[in-house]
Amino acid sequence: MESPASKRRAHFIGICGAGMSAVANLMRDSGWDVTGSDEGYYPPISDFLDREGLPCLTPHSATNIPKQVDLIVIGKHAKLTPETNDEVKEAFERRALGETEIKSFPEVLQSLTNTTRNIVVAGSYGKSTATALLAWMLRESGKDPSYFIGAVPLGFSSTAHIGAGAYFVLEGDEYPASNWDARSKFLFYNARAVLLTSGEYDHFNVFKTEQQYVDCYKQLVREIPESGLLVACADGKNVPEISAEARCRVVTYSAKSSDANWTACDRRFQGGKTKFTALSNGNPVSDFEMSLLGEHNVENALGAAAILLELAALASEEARKSLATFPGLRRRLESKASGASVTVYEDLSSSFPKATACLRAVRERHPKAEVTAVFQPHTFSFRSRKALEWYPGMFREANRVIVFSPPKLQGLASSEELSHDEILNAILSGNSCPVELAASSEDVVELLKPTLWPGDVVVLMTSGGMGGTIEAVAKIVKERFTGP
Repeated sequence: MESPASKRRAHFIGICGAGMSAVANLMRDSGWDVTGSDEGYYPPISDFLDREGLPCLTPHSATNIPKQVDLIVIGKHAKLTPETNDEVKEAFERRALGETEIKSFPEVLQSLTNTTRNIVVAGSYGKSTATALLAWMLRESGKDPSYFIGAVPLGFSSTAHIGAGAYFVLEGDEYPASNWDARSKFLFYNARAVLLTSGEYDHFNVFKTEQQYVDCYKQLVREIPESGLLVACADGKNVPEISAEARCRVVTYSAKSSDANWTACDRRFQGGKTKFTALSNGNPVSDFEMSLLGEHNVENALGAAAILLELAALASEEARKSLATFPGLRRRLESKASGASVTVYEDLSSSFPKATACLRAVRERHPKAEVTAVFQPHTFSFRSRKALEWYPGMFREANRVIVFSPPKLQGLASSEELSHDEILNAILSGNSCPVELAASSEDVVELLKPTLWPGDVVVLMTSGGMGGTIEAVAKIVKERFTGP
């Protein structure tokens, strides 16, 4: 074993990103001494870093970088450039002097996945859930996979792991690898098999046209070896066009139609579980049940089962048993007030497909409830003028909408950014439910307090922290609606 003095050292600038924190953990488990820094430090990533003993210094500063460091990994964020960030500037100056190496985290993963059988999950939605499902099903079946999950899964001790098994499951993000490399992250992951959930246009601030967005997926699919496998959602937008680029075997799946190779029938919510039957080319394979809600999660589960069974990585009974115990992910319809008579969900609703799938799942689970959606247009995509068509009708499954003030953005031209009023008017134009504004967590609590009753549902929809609103709403609901 190496002595502490002989350990190779890596420093992560932007370690609180979901992917960065996961890769930092992989490197630590591979024998590196790891430090990190970031501008902000908040759950769930801060909880993960604390639990794993991965230090994070805040805020960014040139002095955060250790005096002796072999590798500096820099995240993909608008604020992480030498021109705007002294810590990043220091990193590049040290590289120029030959004192250290700089990599993006996809480049680190590229070196870690050279010899494994890699399953990459790609798509504009469903990636984190499907990746966590695959890792869980393999792990619970005794296969000890390696995995890299770009979210915090429940039931795992970490978001990333180097296992002894043959498979490495990776969440494949289409976003650029770094501020100096425009290639999509998933192109670095040595994909042997790909689970493709969709190709619906997103990340408007990076991909200026839909064709640019689709092209990066086409490149991923072209790079699957002929001996590999593509399992593609037949209902995903742009998926047929993307799949046509494959040189390998292509298998389709669908939770909605019967035209795909893998389909789901008899979907129902029963006994606190979502249940369905999976069919392969019309032949029943297994009856599945899981705790996840909604048709979109049936689709995720069907895709995960299909790729594992097509690869012969699991038997159908192993898939059935392991799926039944999957606990889900943080911030994906995560219950925040367990035991209360008012249900509170937190959901990372970062785009139109994710937001609508979330609310459809809530309505299916609570068909007669008064549903209040507390929504923050947090992402670049929701703030872009290209998203105007998303808002009308997005909240059809809600009885009431509270729009929380969006954060200030960098990197989006003012002419392309929607104002708060424009977002509000777009929501009002296509949704019949009341719509209100909130500028703080206190505003949200004051709007909810006089209107909540037992049986109601609150859905907190944001990819950010919403100024403490999530914790504040969960607290007031637990205080007022728990107990006899």
